[in-house]
This record gives sequence, structure tokens and C-alpha cells, in this order.
Amino acid sequence: MASNNVKYTTSAKLLYHVVAFMEGYNLDATAACMCAFETSLGLSASRLSIIYAVEKMSLLGIGAVWGVLMDMAGRKCNHVCTLGMLLCGMGCILLGCTSSYPMILFCRFLHGGGLSCVTPVYSKIIEEDTTLNKKKSLYQGLANGVHCLGKVVSLFLVTRFATRNLMGQYGWRLCYCLVGYLWLIMALPVYCKMTKTETSNTASSTGGTQQQGKPYYTKATFWVMGLVRYASEVPFVILGFMVMYFQYSGLSNKMAGIVVAVVQVGAVAGSSSGGYLVDACHNKWKKEKGYGRLTFAMGVLFIRLLCIMLILWWPIHDGALRWYHWAELFVFGVTLFVASAVDRPIVTDVSKGKESLALSIYRVIGGVTSSATLSPVIGLLAEKKFGYVKTTEMMENMSPETRMGNVNALRMSLISVGTVLTVVNMICYIPVFFTYEGDNDNKNDAKNQ
Repeated sequence: MASNNVKYTTSAKLLYHVVAFMEGYNLDATAACMCAFETSLGLSASRLSIIYAVEKMSLLGIGAVWGVLMDMAGRKCNHVCTLGMLLCGMGCILLGCTSSYPMILFCRFLHGGGLSCVTPVYSKIIEEDTTLNKKKSLYQGLANGVHCLGKVVSLFLVTRFATRNLMGQYGWRLCYCLVGYLWLIMALPVYCKMTKTETSNTASSTGGTQQQGKPYYTKATFWVMGLVRYASEVPFVILGFMVMYFQYSGLSNKMAGIVVAVVQVGAVAGSSSGGYLVDACHNKWKKEKGYGRLTFAMGVLFIRLLCIMLILWWPIHDGALRWYHWAELFVFGVTLFVASAVDRPIVTDVSKGKESLALSIYRVIGGVTSSATLSPVIGLLAEKKFGYVKTTEMMENMSPETRMGNVNALRMSLISVGTVLTVVNMICYIPVFFTYEGDNDNKNDAKNQ
């Protein structure tokens, strides 16, 4: 049976890494600007949380629309990516120019919706390109590593300049406008250069490039991976609370920011090396069954479980982190590659021909539900179970009893949620050992390699 060899140009591969970097930068810019929004716009904590929620829901919900468009676009995925970049750029520029709360919400919706096109685009490129697809865990991991690098740069630059006066305006306004114009400028090379070529391959194919029978939404593996996605969000959720825990423990805002940076640097390192190791294990151990990929993921999750316990189990004294705390935070960051290098390739393996839509739905299933439940659960546990006390006092003015009580409440709630859901994540991989082979659309190619 004839099949096509798909090759994306070198320019296309470079561009999707640039866009992944910009996505990471933009995603963390919102969190980095929260204090600046509060002081410059006079927004309350509840309004700030609504802003964050609107962008998050737009990011996840509209991703499914981009998934449909990507699967329908065929050779014109550059058109879809360009449209998303234009929306994101316009959203950024408008955000930098407005002070109206309703307009801010609209711009956040526009910004999140445009930004949500990035993951479906580079996932589709990796899946379609004949060369990249052979090492999809490696290339998904590399894209995620570049994404995390964007987060690190955002953390340092935006945090540094957000509250400064630059040319008569708050720095965050200038940052958003400049990044918005960069999105608009980069849309042109993406439109012109993110292209592919197809050559006919007359060699017999056993069906690895054809969609196999059942649609992805009827497959057990796809829905189990949705639950995996939910549980895999826990390290990203607890990281925000972990910063708060470190601040209560006596760390300055600057040092708390460095904590996040160390985790993200670990994520950059883990995404590149982890993707390579996942591919090596997958190719050497029952590839058609996925045993290598799944076993490696469970081992990494066990290391993550140990890191959560070690970081949080013993209180921090004197407001100072020791060398082993930094090592634990770095290794914790290294383990974050599992979602990109293991979970995404499994989802694309069971959704041949509809990879972008399947990945978008998978992100919605796990992302929206985790956003709506995990943070409130951590907050309720801290307050109702472990005695967290709400206060409007500054850290330095807080009584030692209140501060240490809140430290312990945050610590215990984070340990509870972090360890339980990491174990749940590991358990969810077990049924995939049995369902993956039957649901894998590439199983015939795997057997022949």
C-alpha cells in the first residue's frame, strides 16, 4: 500500500520551537504581574483570581477548537498557527493599553484563546513528520523544554520590570505591548515558512499510517489518560502554594522567585534528556505494548513522590534553604517532563488522524477539572483540617504562632494532595499496560521495527 513521507522544513522545526518558547513566556507573565496589577490597577484579590481563571479556561477550552482546525487544515497548519498568533498578539497589545476591567477580561479571553493554538500545532508537526515521529517522546520533550525555558526568562524579566516606571508607564504595560508586537511580527515567517513536503512511498505499509478502526473517543486508553492528565497537574498546582509556604517560612519574595526558577530549570533539563531516555526504553522493551514508556514514567513518578516528601516533610528553619533543598527542587522540576514525553505520545498513538483534537480534548478533561478542584481542595484542607488562619497582616508583622501555624497547615495540605495524587497518577498507568496494545493505531509498525 502506498503511503506518504511527510517532511517539515528546517525553518518550520525552528519556528515551532520559537513559538513554544513564546508560549512559555506568556503563560508565566500573568502570574509574574499579579502584584503589579494589584498596585497599578487597584484590583482586589477576587478580581485578580477571576482574571486568571478567565485566561485559564480560555486557554483550555478554545484549545479544542484549534485541535479541530489543525486536523482539518491538512497542508495549511501554518495558516492556523498564524491566526492564533495574531489573536494572541492583539490580546497582548490591548492588555498593555487598557485599564477597564471588562476590557481586561475580554483581552484575557482573547490572549488565552490565541495562545492555546501552540500545543496542537507543534504536536501535529511532530506526529506528521516522518522523521520526528520515530522519536516523538524526544521531540515532545524538547519542545516542552523550550517552553519551560520561556517560563524562566519570563520569571526573571517580567518580575524585575513589572512595577518599574519605564517611559512614564508601568513596566508590565510595556512588556505586554512589546511581546504583542513580537507575536504579530513572528506570524509572518510562520505563515510563509512553516510548510511541509510530501513524497510518495510505494513500499508496502502494514497500516501504521492508517487510522485503525475505532475512533479515539471509544478507546479505554484515551479516557484513562484523561484521568492521568488530571493527576499530573498536581505538581504545577502545588508549586504555587509551595512558594507561599516558603514565604511563610521566612524566604524573601526574591528567593521564592528563585525557587520557581530552579524548578523550571530542572524542567528544561528533564524535558530534553528525559525524552531521549523515554524513547530508548520504548524502543527496546515491547514497543507495541508500550511497556518501556509506561515503566519509565512510573519510575519517574516515584522519584517525584520522594521529592515532594523530602521538600515538605521537615520544616525550614531560619528562613534559609540548604543545598539539599535546592537539589530536591531541581530534581522535582526534572520529573515534570512526563506529561509531554510520555502522556502526549500515548494519546497521539491512539488517535491517528485526529491527534490535535484528541490532545486538545485530553487537555480540557484534565486541565479544566484540575483547575476547578485541586486549588480549592488544598485551600479547604489547609483551613478546615490543618488550622490555616486567614490574616491581612504582613509577614513581618505576623505573630510567630500564627505564622508557624500557617506554615504547618500549608505543609500538611501540600503533602496530602501531592502524595495522594502522585500515587493515583502511578496507579492510572496500570490499566494502560493492558489497553495500549489494542488501542494503538501504530501497533503494526511497532511490531515490524
